[in-house]
Amino acid sequence: MHAGQNGIYSGYMIQANFPNQFGMEAPRPTGNARTASIIGMFCLILYGYGIAKHRIFYLIASFCFAAVLFYQGRGAWVALLITAIIILQLIPKDDRPNFGNIVRFITISAGMLLSIWLTIYGIANIAGNSNDVELFRNFMQKDNVTSGRLFLWENGFNAFLSSPLFGLGGQSDRVHLNHNVSNMLIYILMCRGVIGLIFSTLPIVKPLTFIWTLSRNKTDNKNNVTTGITFCTIAIFIFLSVRGLVENSYSLFNIDFLLVVPTIWYLSLQHDKKQKNRL
Repeated sequence: MHAGQNGIYSGYMIQANFPNQFGMEAPRPTGNARTASIIGMFCLILYGYGIAKHRIFYLIASFCFAAVLFYQGRGAWVALLITAIIILQLIPKDDRPNFGNIVRFITISAGMLLSIWLTIYGIANIAGNSNDVELFRNFMQKDNVTSGRLFLWENGFNAFLSSPLFGLGGQSDRVHLNHNVSNMLIYILMCRGVIGLIFSTLPIVKPLTFIWTLSRNKTDNKNNVTTGITFCTIAIFIFLSVRGLVENSYSLFNIDFLLVVPTIWYLSLQHDKKQKNRL
């Protein structure tokens, strides 16, 4: 509705005027792309494993991936692609979707994306704001690909070097850069230094070990419910971790933090369970 009223066809250009919280517009297109990605993966995997059997979940997943394209969250695009590759490698060949199923899903998502644009165009016509139609950002313009992140990363890393052992304290990117540093690793180093990085890495050792073991042995669990939930958890964990290359994933007081804690906990339990079964 906001896009239609203002004639905005590029989802990345949508920035709500209200509410404005903590100095940032809400909702943000990058956050919307993140949320749509997670809901889409969740519905698609549950539907694929027969846990959520109603076709509405398949359509919700299609709409969510159309929304990811619409909002043009580049970090979400990259994280989704890498997540999909890893998940397909973890799934046994006999259980993987065939090429036809993939093409059908992409086609339905593309159709929903077109429907989103047509809906906006219709509302914009009624509101009298349908003059300029710009569907995608011009990524060829300077800094449009990275949005100035390379500059932030360089300055953030230089700030970390001034106190490499214990860092500069919480929210140090806001203090020293006056901006979100948009990189999970540099954010940890800036806030808590090398010591903080060590403690931050410890909780994800078991999940990473479990995923690595699963990639070597594949899943031998015939329980579709357990397998589906496990792959949902792995997908969300990988997505948020990869997205951490361009955002502060896992950050305290962040939605990502509330999403990643249950996934780390669940995958750690699965790791321990697998180790007990071996014994």
